[in-house]
Amino acid sequence: MEKANSILWFKNDLRLHDNESLCKTIAFGQPILPVYIFDTRLYETIDLGFRKADLNRFKFLKESVENLLKKLKDIDGNLLVEVGIPEEILPRLVEKYNVNTIYAENEYAAEE
Repeated sequence: MEKANSILWFKNDLRLHDNESLCKTIAFGQPILPVYIFDTRLYETIDLGFRKADLNRFKFLKESVENLLKKLKDIDGNLLVEVGIPEEILPRLVEKYNVNTIYAENEYAAEE
């Protein structure tokens, strides 16, 4: 992938239509690196003895990310998909791609 100055970090809103973060990123006027990160913490066992998300949730997210990738490719775009901890991955991407701005949706309920 070529150098980008802005990262558009897709989290829960995986739509292109009516996506506020996407609109703001485009309006900024710099090259964009779209990114989705499968946060591994979502699939860890919590203190209550079960996982926050199960296999069905993972399958749904995987299909949604694949659909987003297809829609981006349809408009000559792409999507960088990573697996891990966003707080560790994003700083590496910032350095690697000379990023000065990260756009993402504002989450109001992180533990939905």
